[in-house]
Amino acid sequence: MDALTNLFSRRSVRKYKRKPVEFEKLLNILDAGRLAPNAGNVQDWKFLVVTDKDKLEKLNEASLEQDWINEAPLAILICSESVKEERMYGPRGKNVYSIQNASCAAENMLLAAHAEGLGGCWVGSFDEKTILEVFSIPEDVIPRAILTFGYPDEKPEEKPKFSLYDVTFFNKWNNKVKDKAEFKKIFTELLTVIGEQAKKLTRFLPKKS
Repeated sequence: MDALTNLFSRRSVRKYKRKPVEFEKLLNILDAGRLAPNAGNVQDWKFLVVTDKDKLEKLNEASLEQDWINEAPLAILICSESVKEERMYGPRGKNVYSIQNASCAAENMLLAAHAEGLGGCWVGSFDEKTILEVFSIPEDVIPRAILTFGYPDEKPEEKPKFSLYDVTFFNKWNNKVKDKAEFKKIFTELLTVIGEQAKKLTRFLPKKS
């Protein structure tokens, strides 16, 4: 699938078939994370792959027993050696850039999995101390996210999202098109002139009240 189709069709999947994930697909997912953008190219992340059933159970328990994590064929724990970003950028490196780096890696992995026909889900709620103990992670390393992967055994519906009109400003904060009717009029005229391709621009329209 092309990149935009991948982006627009990805959903969080929490139910998986009892089918192992091919090693080649796992490598592609990990490589996608490795190639994510990161501050200063410091690459302060580490990826811990979990396939052992007992460890997946421990991961589930540490994640407030969400009771589906241990049913996934595999999980990837994204961690940050944030001291590396701190050395280069100070407190902002540790408290901001390191989190952003891990987040970019996580999204890349989820998109790569979707492109491979797999489902994935981002888990951010977990007991950090337990994670450190279970996986023998050094105390100066910070667990950032748990990603579960597998072949989907569900087809989640698209959740309601704000329209682009609601979340987009131009050139300064809160600067939307002031007149919604005029906004709609502009794009309606474009639909007539440009045709089918312009239908994509309706994403900018405000939601119907």
